Amino acid sequence: MQTPLPRLIAAALVLSLAQVGLAGSHVGLPDRAAASSAGTVTLVQATPGRPVVVQVDGRELHRAARLGDVIGPVRLPAGRHVFTFVGLGGAVAQTTVDLRPGTSLDLVLHRPAAVRGASIVTSFKTPTRPIEAGQARILIAATASLVPVDVRVDDRVVFDNIANGESATIDVPAGRHRIALVPTGQQGPAAVGPLDVDVAAGTVTMVYAAGGPSAVGYRTILHTIALGDRGEAAPGSVHAGTTGLARDISVRVFGPG
Repeated sequence: MQTPLPRLIAAALVLSLAQVGLAGSHVGLPDRAAASSAGTVTLVQATPGRPVVVQVDGRELHRAARLGDVIGPVRLPAGRHVFTFVGLGGAVAQTTVDLRPGTSLDLVLHRPAAVRGASIVTSFKTPTRPIEAGQARILIAATASLVPVDVRVDDRVVFDNIANGESATIDVPAGRHRIALVPTGQQGPAAVGPLDVDVAAGTVTMVYAAGGPSAVGYRTILHTIALGDRGEAAPGSVHAGTTGLARDISVRVFGPG
């Protein structure tokens, strides 16, 4: 007995819809996979002078980044990305980053040790190793035109001979701490600071020196990232500012999701 034509059409339609549903269930997988394979980058503008345009992979991310601006965290798919900082006369600096899944890092545009040198970009990975209860983490970086310095925390030298582009990390009890960068081997005065920083438990605060021995002088740029239960970076709000003063900025999302 032959099956009536309307039943054949109906069966074909049901089969087609089922196939579409299966295809739809697979469409979502790449998005979830992309989300799990993404990383975050925070960009810090630590150079005095005119504002710069910030680009990633040839696309504009920020039109006028001024000294002290913190942009991000920006979520990007894992892989290679090109970051360019453009001034009035063209590219100021450019760097390529191979971003790994789950990585959180800062890219800092800053002056070199030489006062008259060209601006450079240095990458600082967020120190996300597990942290003890009641503790906070501070990363301090020499990203200004500085001679090598000793890092003092609460009037005690915790790291010595830190050069331009280098950083030091320390875990401290949550609360207020005083930070200063003093020329290596000297008692003072401080080249940068002293700076009072109030840090919360379970966070990492990134502190960057900026500027140089000029009319602008030295200043500091800070932002804070909350750490998850296992120490992974879990950014909520980002705080930026100078000499201990901070301000909230909006979080910009760039890329899939």
